[in-house]
Amino acid sequence: MTTSTAAAALKPATYRIDTVRSTVRFTARGMFGLVPVTGTFQLRHGSVTVAPDLADSSVTAVIDAGSVNTANERRDKDLRSARFLDTTRYPEIAFAGDTVRDGEVTGVLRVHGESKRIALTPSVEVIPGACHFTATIRIDRYAFGLTGGKGFVGRYTDVELDVWCLELGS
Repeated sequence: MTTSTAAAALKPATYRIDTVRSTVRFTARGMFGLVPVTGTFQLRHGSVTVAPDLADSSVTAVIDAGSVNTANERRDKDLRSARFLDTTRYPEIAFAGDTVRDGEVTGVLRVHGESKRIALTPSVEVIPGACHFTATIRIDRYAFGLTGGKGFVGRYTDVELDVWCLELGS
């Protein structure tokens, strides 16, 4: 089903993000931009509200910044430090989508205490009592004040979202 067709087929309701089934993966460049570094974050909670008029729909998602996992304990500790994510001061990464138009969801992404408007173009799969969204977005970490490791760590991070939602009451 295409994104626009599937989105139109979404039942107006509130859906809870299934944090166990959903994943947030990222790929950044390390070693002077030569080596891809992949990892994951865990979603803490979130919801999708599908309004009768799809344009009035909204989404919230909160990620545990301290859950960063690249399968390298030393690197993960560095990413959690004040040099990068500073998870002691900024324990969450949050997205609040407030505009849905032409298959695009626009909202505010808050990372490291900085908030920026971003746009996602998710693919949507509708399942009875549930829905599944996937999207990929490129984030400029410098825009969020994450400038540690300049020259050694790439400026951009590609984020891949695989989000499952369950209709409340299902």
